[in-house]
Amino acid sequence: MKRLRGKKLKQYFQDPARVTAWWRPEKGRYWFWHEQEFRILDQYLQADRSWKVFDAACGQGRFARYFAHKGCRVQGLDINKAMLDIAREAAQREHVLDRIEFIKGDVEKFLPRGLGFDTVLCMDSLDHMDNLNAAVGRLVRALRPGGTIVITYTPTESVYGLLRRIYTFFAYRHRSAEVDIARTYSFCEIREALFNEGIRTEHLFGIGLFTAPQERIRLPLFFNRVFEALSRFDIRLKPYYIDSWLARRCSGVMIIGRKVS
Repeated sequence: MKRLRGKKLKQYFQDPARVTAWWRPEKGRYWFWHEQEFRILDQYLQADRSWKVFDAACGQGRFARYFAHKGCRVQGLDINKAMLDIAREAAQREHVLDRIEFIKGDVEKFLPRGLGFDTVLCMDSLDHMDNLNAAVGRLVRALRPGGTIVITYTPTESVYGLLRRIYTFFAYRHRSAEVDIARTYSFCEIREALFNEGIRTEHLFGIGLFTAPQERIRLPLFFNRVFEALSRFDIRLKPYYIDSWLARRCSGVMIIGRKVS
């Protein structure tokens, strides 16, 4: 097993067959886990029809469609053409394609058309970026003063982050075709990256105190069922944690911040 970086990491996510084979947030085993992100947005970010929204690394366009259904105008950016094709088809089925412009591009290098977005999102993707500061810088540059940024990341401080480090410690020592395409961040790393770009954190939410979705990792059926059952218990125990020590230590963390400068 080896960690992909730089050009090889981008090539992995550009491959039309790789990511589409395992990234299934809406129809996969862990759809219930991903649904919590929408519950948070419904309660803490009430979209206005006048908003312009930029969905960076939009994947299959589930957040682009979410805001389009609210009446917003949306630009969705992704590095993978196959994912964008899926996103367009889904938007067409849901009759919101007329409110979304899907663009192929790299979040760390691309500057969206027409700056001054009211809301910029980067969901379930920062863990796969090669350069956190470059990515955050591009996201914030697209925001108007006073605009809102929404990001998610996997925290190093979480139980899942600890288990992941243990797993990769041993996995790196075995030669195999498997690759590592993600990383964790400490809360301090994320906070500093946002602060340096003039973002004030308003709310922090944690999803899944013990587990995170395991769609990509291939495990025997028994272990898949165990992890899924544990994840369901986790979400039923508490769908998400808000602005607390526990929130920063969940398997997935969502931050809502505002551009103050």
